[in-house]
Amino acid sequence: MTLNSRKLQQKISRIYLGLVTGLMLVVLATVSIVLVMELRGSLKASLLNKAFHVTKRMELNLTHVTENVENFSENHFIINSIVHPLERGVYLPKMVDDFSRLQSITAVSILDYTGNILYSTHDEPPDYKKTLYLRPVLETADSIIKLSRDATKIFIIEPVLHYETPIGAVLAEVDLEVLTSRMIPEDTSEFYKLYARDRRLISHNFQEDSDYILINESWEQGEFPILYSLGMRFEMGKLMAVHLKPVFVVIIQLVIIGTLFLVLAVFISAKVGNSLARPILTMVEKTEHADTGATVSFSPVGTNDELEILALALDKRDTELKAYRDTLEEKVAERTLELSEVNARLEEEGRKRERTLLLLEHSEARTRAIVDNLLDGIITINDRGTIDTFNPAAEKIFGYAGEEVIGQNVKLLMPEPYSGEHDDYIGNYLETGTQKIIGIGREVAGKRKDGTTFPMDLSVNAMQVRDSRMFAGIIRDITDRKKAEQQLVDAKNKAEQANRLKSEFLNTMSHELRTPLTVMMGNIAFLTDPDDIPDEEDMLDIATDIEKAGEHLMQLINDLLDISKIEAGKMELNKERFAVRRLVDDCLATMGPLAKQKGLDLNDDVTDMEISADPLRIKQVLLNLLSNAVKFTDQGSVTVSVQSIDGRASFQIVDTGCGIEKEKVGLVFEKFTQVDGSATRAAGGSGLGLTITKKLVELHGGDITADSELGKGTVFRFSLPADEHSDHTG
Repeated sequence: MTLNSRKLQQKISRIYLGLVTGLMLVVLATVSIVLVMELRGSLKASLLNKAFHVTKRMELNLTHVTENVENFSENHFIINSIVHPLERGVYLPKMVDDFSRLQSITAVSILDYTGNILYSTHDEPPDYKKTLYLRPVLETADSIIKLSRDATKIFIIEPVLHYETPIGAVLAEVDLEVLTSRMIPEDTSEFYKLYARDRRLISHNFQEDSDYILINESWEQGEFPILYSLGMRFEMGKLMAVHLKPVFVVIIQLVIIGTLFLVLAVFISAKVGNSLARPILTMVEKTEHADTGATVSFSPVGTNDELEILALALDKRDTELKAYRDTLEEKVAERTLELSEVNARLEEEGRKRERTLLLLEHSEARTRAIVDNLLDGIITINDRGTIDTFNPAAEKIFGYAGEEVIGQNVKLLMPEPYSGEHDDYIGNYLETGTQKIIGIGREVAGKRKDGTTFPMDLSVNAMQVRDSRMFAGIIRDITDRKKAEQQLVDAKNKAEQANRLKSEFLNTMSHELRTPLTVMMGNIAFLTDPDDIPDEEDMLDIATDIEKAGEHLMQLINDLLDISKIEAGKMELNKERFAVRRLVDDCLATMGPLAKQKGLDLNDDVTDMEISADPLRIKQVLLNLLSNAVKFTDQGSVTVSVQSIDGRASFQIVDTGCGIEKEKVGLVFEKFTQVDGSATRAAGGSGLGLTITKKLVELHGGDITADSELGKGTVFRFSLPADEHSDHTG
């Protein structure tokens, strides 16, 4: 055997052996992949079935517990224990303790309507008043099932109704660890995790450094309504090292079988190389002679096999090449002409493409200019919620620069609960095509960079960009519009309240005016009756009654005239310089008899000073305040003090009377408003005195306030600008 023959034989053997080895590896890899895929699919189906049954058992357990709590809340003993406190200690502890021993329930509490605990199986029960879901149950009479804040328990809150009215609630706690431990089999090669949306609640048998076959399935609301409302789902997995072990054994067996086939292939390749090398070398030698221009016939080679067929084919191809060589130049010329025409067409198409690109660039620049100058914000996102574009109007609305948010999830611009629900909206739309926010304009809340929220109009539309689904949102800040709407509502409510108060005031004033007129007309009838002429003592009493009624009527009319002048801006002040001490003494002398009649002490603490003001109007202010203090004080004292504070004359009238509720103190100066109309009519007066007092103080450039506590008295304070050189003592 020659050297060339040996080399060719080795080459053919290597090629044959390589083909056999490659084919065997492909078959081995294909079988292994199929086995692994089939087993993984089977394991996933098993996990999915197990997760479904575990979830169903958990749903049925919670449904059973919920129904038990509802029936327990309707028990007439529970209702009676809330309605009748004296009977509460007889049977309530026994019933609650027995009920708390039901499967999965760890604690039960009975609450009254205010949230106070009547009885609880907790040794140290928490303050359920801070539970966010308790008050809605008591207000709406609808039961609620929610996770606790630490996500270790499920709260089942059921209202207790008495004649269809909530009077309390039953609050049952279900421990999640206890609930799930009864349903999950103890198999160390499997793990499960319980989630509430993206928050992990329980993890069982999970090994951080191990590889698992996982399933993470979400169920529809109709299948498991309670768990769906809580946002709960299971994630389960099986250890790959344990459950894929049979497949690895089969693969090892296949590798051993393949090795045996390789040994056999080595022997066969040596035989094949030896049988093919000699005829191939013969054909190579003839080919070398053919390259010198000599006419050579490749056949016959004497093998009577495929090489013989190849030699005949080479003879035929050599004849055809010689014939083709004669016409080659003509065909080259024809092909050159065709290529020139094709190049011309390509150049024309290139010029057209350049013009099209210029038009597209111009159109894109115009579109970009329009979007950048819109007053409405425009944001585009992809199907994963990632921001793709963010126009200048959106930057102004949200306070972010474009580069700060592009590439971020659009949830960055939303407060809760919109932020937590956004990805679910997109996923639901992509899976089902159901439109909840797509194509529908609505009012939502946005969140700026500084964390503040604001109302906005949002319109979202879906679009297809090449092979990707995109979403475009148009945003308008409606903060000013909402403020304007609220201002209109407030103005409307204020006008309606003013009309109502004015009507109530007119009704009250008509009654007040009729009262003195009735007294006067009744006494005049006594004077004009010829059949019953009163004697001198009765005449004096009648005249006194008529005088008091006239003074009362005159006071009412003066109050109405004063308030009318002030409202019309026609009240004129006659300012002059006077001593405050003398004015206070005159007022105390006027009110002295009425205070003495009621057994009250009139006190004063006045700093000697002079001020420039209208003395008659300031006296009217003091008399109004003193009159109110004396009228509404049945025992104790009334004190007037005047001090100079920061260049102003500060007046203070303090009484120990009935006082005013704190939330109503601000109404005493309102026109057409009386804190207690019955008390005002009993004491006498129009109810306008304090309104006039406030207006007169403000006309002098001062201010007046009131402070009171029910049953402990009232303090009125007002201050006036003092005369710059009038403060003196002595």
